[in-house]
Amino acid sequence: MGVDGHTGSLFPNSYAPFDKDDLACVVYTLESELNRITLTHPVLRAASHLAVLVSGKEKANILREVLTAEPDEVRYPIHALWPVLDKITWLVDADAAKLL
Repeated sequence: MGVDGHTGSLFPNSYAPFDKDDLACVVYTLESELNRITLTHPVLRAASHLAVLVSGKEKANILREVLTAEPDEVRYPIHALWPVLDKITWLVDADAAKLL
């Protein structure tokens, strides 16, 4: 999970989190010249198991926000995975977990 709450390349302020029809999509963001291809969240949700890696002290605030906020897929695209939380293993290092 990124410092903005993205997962895969489903970034806030991009079209990718809203694409529910395709298996994969191109990602363009307004904040940078970043161009990527990502799986869409219906594909991620269909996985038999998911692992979410969160590492580094710069992720401590966002991890706390994501885990305590009401689900908001626009603000935190990782919330698109909330319907399948039972299939997720969170791999969180001590620095990222320091505010939990």
